[in-house]
Amino acid sequence: MWSLGCILGEMLQGKPLFPGSSTLNQLEHVVSAVERPTPQGLLRDKHSLFHLVNKHGVPLTIFLCCYCPVCICILL
Repeated sequence: MWSLGCILGEMLQGKPLFPGSSTLNQLEHVVSAVERPTPQGLLRDKHSLFHLVNKHGVPLTIFLCCYCPVCICILL
């Protein structure tokens, strides 16, 4: 849902919602727009956060393999 909201916001504004000069800079923009986690929440979820950071990415084509190849090319 977050991604869809960002896409719709960008379509309405005609420009990126979170422009960044680097990946880290873009994350700083995103974090500045959302509620910050509490220290207690971070401690409670540190295992989940560590797992998320160390998780290997999965190509989008794996998730879209059952769809029309032409449509996938348009999305990518």
